Amino acid sequence: MPEVDHVWRKVAICAIAAAGAAAAPGPAAAARPDPLRALKSSCHPSTSPDHAHYRICSGMVKSFDGTPLDVTVTLPAKKTKRKLPMIAFLHGFLADKTEYLSETKNGTGPDRGANAYKTVHWNNVWFASRGYAVLNYSHRGHGNSGGQIELASKYYEVRDAQYLTGVLADAGPSLARIDPRRIGVIGSSYGGGMAWMLLATRPTPKLQYGTWRSPRGKLLKLAAVVPTYTWTDLLYSLAPNGRHLSTGFPRANLRDPTGIAKQTLIDGFLATAGSRLPQQTYTWLARVNAGEPYDNPPDPVIEQAKRALTIDRSAYYQDGYFAALRAHRDRRVPVLAGQGWTDPIFPPIEALRMYRRLRQISPGYPIQLYLGDFEHLTALAKVPDLARLHALGNRLLDHYLKRRGKRPRFDVRAAVTNCDPKAFGPVVRAAGWSKLSTGHLTYDLAGRRTTTSRVTGGPGAMADPVVVS
Repeated sequence: MPEVDHVWRKVAICAIAAAGAAAAPGPAAAARPDPLRALKSSCHPSTSPDHAHYRICSGMVKSFDGTPLDVTVTLPAKKTKRKLPMIAFLHGFLADKTEYLSETKNGTGPDRGANAYKTVHWNNVWFASRGYAVLNYSHRGHGNSGGQIELASKYYEVRDAQYLTGVLADAGPSLARIDPRRIGVIGSSYGGGMAWMLLATRPTPKLQYGTWRSPRGKLLKLAAVVPTYTWTDLLYSLAPNGRHLSTGFPRANLRDPTGIAKQTLIDGFLATAGSRLPQQTYTWLARVNAGEPYDNPPDPVIEQAKRALTIDRSAYYQDGYFAALRAHRDRRVPVLAGQGWTDPIFPPIEALRMYRRLRQISPGYPIQLYLGDFEHLTALAKVPDLARLHALGNRLLDHYLKRRGKRPRFDVRAAVTNCDPKAFGPVVRAAGWSKLSTGHLTYDLAGRRTTTSRVTGGPGAMADPVVVS
């Protein structure tokens, strides 16, 4: 993580440079290189097999710190003087920008055995052919982008998203006129954690949360956010401690005690990412693998990891955002959160904790929940399930970005889990989470019992979703 004095040193350098430029304007200022030059030079019209017309541009764009990012922008076929709403797609961990790039409007891209799964009415061609500007890019350390993976840090990946949307908003008619007040973000898995963080952070205390400025000073505002099958507490997702309940939980005990790591999952991620991850992540893993005690006495490596995974990367821990909401100093940006009942990495609690805190602090906050049978590892890949989620997402984005269609119902909807991969539904709904159930079941295990996560072989191995997926 960058140190505070390092960040302010950068700010000071930028301020001095800006002052010098203001004092001595000249040809150099006018000759500032266009950050989108490579992207613009590649723009060309295209028509999909299902007759969707659009323009598409691809190229490398340097981010705020010079890291080259692989970017694709998809635009409506006809240039217009009207300002376009913009949607940014944020892809999953170790994927790349192609995750939500499609050859057709309806969606293509083989994924988990389906011809179209994640992209069903949820891709660049779909949205561009319906009047949106669409940004797809590979996160740093992913695909053809440079740099190392910083694990969705608000200091790096979140700033990348802010910078790229800002550069596009600055482009003007040379590319497309973007309405900076109508920015929508779609994020799944790794990208979903960033989508939540774009809502709950701000680059400077002078701005509202969910807003940022472009390189040329335009104010960009989130108009709607769709985070799906992702985290709001990355620490709990990777090492749950059992303190989080759907009915609420004590704020003071969320990070303590340190939970039990999802060992095979973490090992698999680190092995696949290799040297693209910062060295500190391997230090954290080595300490976790060394075993308990983690908390008594406090271990500085464990404390560093817990802070990095919560304060720096998890929306639930952005206390300034919630304080601003409580004091009515911040906008209520509409949210559709989609989470999988059977997802072993990011279970429903990841969306529920945010839902409950938003509604508690700001009654009636415009957030809708959809719970289905998807997404990671052993969760099923049911096309109708995600198609239902995408339909809700389209309604939200169309209403708040294009100002068309009916206002979404900010309720809770849940698809009944069925082990038959071809079966879907029914989908039940309720006004709120607490009203979704009609009863409860209590099971009492008499006497003392010992539980363990270290069951090897036989049923123990088959219970590990990483092993069986």
